[in-house]
Amino acid sequence: MKAHSNCTRYVGVDPDPAINRALVEKLGGKFLKHVVAVDDNVGEASLLGKTGYKTVETQRTSLSNVIKEANLTDVIDILLMDIEGAEFEILADMTKNPQKYPTICQINVEIHSPFENGPKGSAIIETLHEMTLQSRYLLLKVTQFKYSKQVFNRCFFINVRDEYCVKKYTNNLFTSI
Repeated sequence: MKAHSNCTRYVGVDPDPAINRALVEKLGGKFLKHVVAVDDNVGEASLLGKTGYKTVETQRTSLSNVIKEANLTDVIDILLMDIEGAEFEILADMTKNPQKYPTICQINVEIHSPFENGPKGSAIIETLHEMTLQSRYLLLKVTQFKYSKQVFNRCFFINVRDEYCVKKYTNNLFTSI
């Protein structure tokens, strides 16, 4: 929150309130208990338990419905996603169906290794290509790190099409360089 002091609302979403509810509420945010996916359905999700991550069948809620429930339907300044593999389908949906989502100024997303996530992982290259062709988001930075045998890519996108986003974020970006 210190890094993003110009944000006035904060919503945290996690399937396990024991892990993040207290942190979100301590920061003055609203907590929602969901497993986020591209669509509302029952399906697999990788959830953190006492002994690490495990894949389970669970109810999943679409990102667009989470956004509606959080009442974030106009502009989202920063969308942080660490959603254990669901990012592949959600980024593709945001690219193919931008009308389903409000204006999002920044997307900071952890993208898991496409080589370890089958066809949905391989499709991320096409999604990134489509994002570039649409000229909506600029991939500003990628920080890659390894944890155990997994590779994670923290990707930072900025909306360069929407006037509000450009004014709010790029002025500081270019004056600090």
